[in-house]
Amino acid sequence: MNLLNIISNKKAIGGLEIADDGFRFSRIKKVDSDLTVELLFEEKISESDALAGETAITNKLIKFIKQHDLEYVIVSVPANHVYIKTYDFNPNLSSDKVNEAMHLNSDLQLPKKKEDIYCDWMTIGDSETEGKTILLAYILKSYVRSLISKIKNTNLKIIAIESHQLSLARSLKQDKDEVTLVIERGAALVSFYLIKNHNVIFSQSRPNELIGKNLHKEVDNVINYQDFQGVTVSSLVLIGPFSEAEIKKLPIKPNSLKLIDELKSVKDSKWAITLGAALRGAIPRKDDKIISLMSIDTEQAYHQEKANGTTTLIVSISITLSVFFAGVFLAAWYFMLALQNNYNQRISAWSNTSSESTTSISDKANTFNNLIGQTSALIKKEVAWSKIITEIKNKTTSNIIISNISIPGASTEISITGTAANREAINTLKTSFESSTIFTEINIPLNNLEKKVNIPFSMTFKLKN
Repeated sequence: MNLLNIISNKKAIGGLEIADDGFRFSRIKKVDSDLTVELLFEEKISESDALAGETAITNKLIKFIKQHDLEYVIVSVPANHVYIKTYDFNPNLSSDKVNEAMHLNSDLQLPKKKEDIYCDWMTIGDSETEGKTILLAYILKSYVRSLISKIKNTNLKIIAIESHQLSLARSLKQDKDEVTLVIERGAALVSFYLIKNHNVIFSQSRPNELIGKNLHKEVDNVINYQDFQGVTVSSLVLIGPFSEAEIKKLPIKPNSLKLIDELKSVKDSKWAITLGAALRGAIPRKDDKIISLMSIDTEQAYHQEKANGTTTLIVSISITLSVFFAGVFLAAWYFMLALQNNYNQRISAWSNTSSESTTSISDKANTFNNLIGQTSALIKKEVAWSKIITEIKNKTTSNIIISNISIPGASTEISITGTAANREAINTLKTSFESSTIFTEINIPLNNLEKKVNIPFSMTFKLKN
């Protein structure tokens, strides 16, 4: 647990794509309004890994997480695990009535019982003429609980769970009102889904063995059905392995999958799904109203995981300080005991020496009292570390990510290192610490003058009194 990640609250949320043949991870860093892909990782599951079972796969993920200091993730699961359906409502119907209707649909009209699924929905269209379009999705609770159990073994914290369709819709480059048919082939299933204006409007999955060599017929069925519904498919994208013979028979020539302009630095389309999940991670939690297939929404999940982390930190600090103060108490108690024994020995010696003067006895008693006073002063010098930690947290300003803190002792310099978004952020941090009632001698050396953004810095300061 990194103390300063909790203090700065700036840790990025990554995107974790779960696939039949392994997993992919990406992380996007947001500085001001610009997005930068800072991490891409792929781990394939070999036949030997599959035979070894979940432990081998989990160990691979744990090793990767430790190497890159990962904590929060949006998880994207294969399309075949998620049921998706759209509902259209009259434009005159109020939002309350729409929600009431969706609750009735989820209670009574879905293929699975409400108690066996996690269900959520969101508005994907709202027009005064065409009305509201709601996208509903659900997933089996048993699958989610199993997934969460496996991922939490790696100490990753899940902020939201969504499907490949939703992740890809976010990263896929499209023209306005363009309808793209995406075909994703996994080890066991082929999934078909339609994306319009970065929203999923249709999805279904079929087993590979049922499709066989008739992929082109399935595509024809999807296109014809959508045409009957008034939706014209204008482009086709393939994800996964497809033979040249299959591609030649398709009614529409497939295009290369292109990512949105913000992700143009990534050239390989295989990262589209994990990057779509990572894009969601870059959205402020309070603004994330996208479908999340968990027992709580994404904002609650984020704050709950953050609170869990903070609690763990406080417990760790409390234990450390308790051990420290117990050591101080025992040392003081042992010192007092030694003084008492020494004093008793001296009293015994004085009682056996009739020639010793009253003045000499008084002097030795004064010496003993002085030693007692020194011991009391030692105990009073205990530092309120919890107050110092709280003050560091309160004085750390925005656009600052602190990576390390060193506190050698109460009377020595405390040092902090980290990264600032820009020079102004460094100046603001120094001003904030200078206003503290318990910190003094704030010093930030001028380093890395050639950098304008993401500037490494170090700062030292001392405790007052």
